[in-house]
Amino acid sequence: MQTLKTLEKLLRERPGAVGRQGASTFVKTPVYRSKRQYKAVYINAALFHKLLSPKKRLSFHEMAAVIEAGFNITIEKKNAEGKAVGTAYVDRQADPLGLSLSGNGGSGRAWYAGKIFNIKGEKTPLAKSKQKRFSDGYLEMERCLWETLIADGLQGALANGLNAVLAVLDMDETCDVIWRDAPVRRGKIIRVDTSGELDRVTHLFQRKKPLTKAAMMKMAKGFGLLEADKFAERLVHGTWSPGNISPAGHLIDFDTVCATKGRSPQYSSTRWHHQNYFGYEHLGQLLVLEAVAKDKRLNRAGVTYDALKDAMLTAMKCRLEEKFITLMGFDAAPDIRKRFGPEVEELCELWAELARKTYRKMAAFSSKDAQASLLPVFDFSAFFRIYPLQKRAGTFFAEESVFTMADTSLKNRFRDKKEKLTKEEQPYHDAVMEAIGGDFVTSEQELALLKIAALHFVRRYDALHAKIAAATKARMKEVEARAYVVNEDRFYMFPPHTVTFHLAERQQLAPETLDEIMRALVLSCRRDPAGRIADVHLYQQGYSFTELDGKGGYRRGFRFFGDPGLKKGPITLEQGGQSLKLTRKKDNKIIYLSNKCDIGELDASFFRESSLLFKEAKLYSLGVILKLTGLLEKQSVK
Repeated sequence: MQTLKTLEKLLRERPGAVGRQGASTFVKTPVYRSKRQYKAVYINAALFHKLLSPKKRLSFHEMAAVIEAGFNITIEKKNAEGKAVGTAYVDRQADPLGLSLSGNGGSGRAWYAGKIFNIKGEKTPLAKSKQKRFSDGYLEMERCLWETLIADGLQGALANGLNAVLAVLDMDETCDVIWRDAPVRRGKIIRVDTSGELDRVTHLFQRKKPLTKAAMMKMAKGFGLLEADKFAERLVHGTWSPGNISPAGHLIDFDTVCATKGRSPQYSSTRWHHQNYFGYEHLGQLLVLEAVAKDKRLNRAGVTYDALKDAMLTAMKCRLEEKFITLMGFDAAPDIRKRFGPEVEELCELWAELARKTYRKMAAFSSKDAQASLLPVFDFSAFFRIYPLQKRAGTFFAEESVFTMADTSLKNRFRDKKEKLTKEEQPYHDAVMEAIGGDFVTSEQELALLKIAALHFVRRYDALHAKIAAATKARMKEVEARAYVVNEDRFYMFPPHTVTFHLAERQQLAPETLDEIMRALVLSCRRDPAGRIADVHLYQQGYSFTELDGKGGYRRGFRFFGDPGLKKGPITLEQGGQSLKLTRKKDNKIIYLSNKCDIGELDASFFRESSLLFKEAKLYSLGVILKLTGLLEKQSVK
């Protein structure tokens, strides 16, 4: 098969990373065929066809056959059979901040295979840490699926980009990890690095090759772009370090990455450093730049830390203003920013300040806590999403918009339980509180004043939105669709609502079914205005979605996981108090769509926390009732 030959050719080539980083950065180790037959349980079909089969569309089973044949390889001797069939490259790293490596000499569980592939999930020769969890090489299936959801779900969201995942492999064995009580399934992910997405700042410290002034300034600007995108897209990395960011500002290593509902301080991994909280992670990146500036072998150009800091913060500010315009629903953000610079700057600054405000509930600052989504004082994304719909319908009122943003079901919002901290924990806790304490709202009086500021923001937002629309002659129905898509919550990237563990451990799922579910999860987290797909909600039988046309209309749809065997007649979808007749899409047995509806209807039942509710639904087909089962419910997918 030509597709397999193309893959084998790529696997024989030397990694592009070696050319960028230098051969001395890498350790070579033999690659063997695996004793076990790995099984593909997810394949990024678009990426597969782009890389390996641009002219011929293949089915999941055909793609899986290619992936399983090409990547049934290992660097672990215990799982190897026969003689070496190739060479793997493992990257050395160094970190003067002591944050990235945990005692390893470089990548402890990932290695480069061929020109563009990086395989994560096996123990490498550089796994030297005395702590087993950092040196065993394991990547349990749950993390495989989570990192894949982040990698492929965020494509297009970040200016600098991030590596994509081509495939997830089930290794046909179990492993022990400290965060689970029983053995779990083990897997590997095949990451794609075409242009430095997995190059790391720790490679620079390892190589010690002097950087030009231009390269250092470009790095600082790249860091600023990433941090602005994270704030606008509501993403927290969780564990900043020189090892999980590239010199170009790519986000790397996604096991602690997650989405947040608001933009108030939250952490996803460790609570003891304020630089790991949402809205404060840029302070960690500044420490990385400071370390680069201090390294005399890297910084022979004599670039000052202050120059790098100014470059990063300026890039961050400019990018955030452009992203703010995008969230308003407009395209051509750079041009609009130039035209309305002072007004955009002032309003964006007020937005960023108000968006950080939070109620103080220390336990809920963890993104894994279900209350985390209730803590932000204001949910601006809810306002941004429905404002254009309300404006056209004549139902926009500034005071009601503030109410929608601030209406939370959080109980006892001004009371928090006192924590018992050890002597070792207390100073770390105090340092965090000193850094983020200005974001806390602790009384009704403070809240009242902030609501006045929010009302001021909403009125000015309304005025600026109208001014931009008139000056650019924007097509407002396209603006409505864009705002509705880009401001949607990434519900399945909220840790309390993740389904990756449950999917990972459901061994009765056929690979093609798990692949379909993963592709639906990825789709649910994409925010592509051109794609105009929103409101993806998953069930065990399939998923519902909204398809916007950019002309003031939308259609509701349902896509089954596999052929449901229904007759050709229409079906009725009951969901969220709405009942719609869906008909089968032409030449397609699994996708059903409603007639066109007016997009203004999407505002009818919208409120701040609507995305957090499970949407019970039923399908009717010729008198047969099919209750749609949530992914986490006991009924299994057939």
